[in-house]
Amino acid sequence: MPVRPGRSEISGSVSSSTQAGLPTGRNTVGAWRAAAKFVGVSGLGWLLDLSLFMTLSFLTDLGPLVTNLISAGVAVTFVFLISARYVFMYEGQYLASKLLAYVAFNIVAILAASAAIGLMAQALTSLSAPYLASPERLSGIAAKLLVTPVTLLANFLFSRLLLEKRGAEAPHAIRAGR
Repeated sequence: MPVRPGRSEISGSVSSSTQAGLPTGRNTVGAWRAAAKFVGVSGLGWLLDLSLFMTLSFLTDLGPLVTNLISAGVAVTFVFLISARYVFMYEGQYLASKLLAYVAFNIVAILAASAAIGLMAQALTSLSAPYLASPERLSGIAAKLLVTPVTLLANFLFSRLLLEKRGAEAPHAIRAGR
């Protein structure tokens, strides 16, 4: 069976279009299922990230930027390795190089998110200082919660780009002689 444009190995269906890499159109239940699985795995990674972030926030004086760099770095590696195997069913070669690409992407993303968290925490601290006992610690956590949906979407899209087989790489394309 020849591969048609818009065909996804994960969904096995034809999508009439995509918006920002998200599945749209008809017959995309499989693609949305993969997105839901990624959200689940990312949720576990986020719990790991937030737990480590909170632990470091309350036990150290590293500040929200450094704390986020550490906690997010651990979570990024976890999410990529689990997602590669259980969300995208990746069994191809070059997993180590794809992990390095994902880590490089996430270094930039984590730095940007950490800077945003730092700025948001400062703003939230100044707004809540008169009302809270330790506003800087709680403001950092609140800022982290606000940044999380953006980082989740970016990670899904980049993971999908790295790990989803397309065109000649897809098993049905190989069987079809491509």
